[in-house]
Amino acid sequence: MPIEYRIDHSRRLVLARGTAAVTDADIFGYQREVWSRPDVAGYDELVDMRETKSIAFVSASRLRELAAVSAAIDPAERPSKLAVVAPQDLAFGLGRTY
Repeated sequence: MPIEYRIDHSRRLVLARGTAAVTDADIFGYQREVWSRPDVAGYDELVDMRETKSIAFVSASRLRELAAVSAAIDPAERPSKLAVVAPQDLAFGLGRTY
């Protein structure tokens, strides 16, 4: 899987890492797989895109769709934080837009 993750329950943190060519389907899959789990509700997230070789995102509307999916999954009563490490321009721009 181009996005690997681990969950640090003691720190209430999900650590994700892009490892190859990442597509919007990979990102949606990661989002649904990890954030549909009740045991990570309200956890913070750190996404490391330094090893990502490329990102194939279809359109801005898909990015908006991803943001809507994410917002629908996030519990309002447990606010969390997101940080993205993205030295490449595209990854940085997508992370900032998201």
